[in-house]
Amino acid sequence: MSLITTAEVAERLGCDTSTVSRWVTRGLLIPVARVGGGGGGGAMLFDPDAVELLDPRSRPPETGAHGE
Repeated sequence: MSLITTAEVAERLGCDTSTVSRWVTRGLLIPVARVGGGGGGGAMLFDPDAVELLDPRSRPPETGAHGE
């Protein structure tokens, strides 16, 4: 599996790296590995497939409550 960095996540989703960090804090995106920075810190690495699930451009349009 090829992992991607926080910066690559931000680039793919058209957002800032601070947004990616907020998603991690909120549990919306879970890093699969951390590199360096001992004590649980360091650079985060992500599964690109999980990142794609967050991309609103990859989801079909939502319909109304009655299929509208």
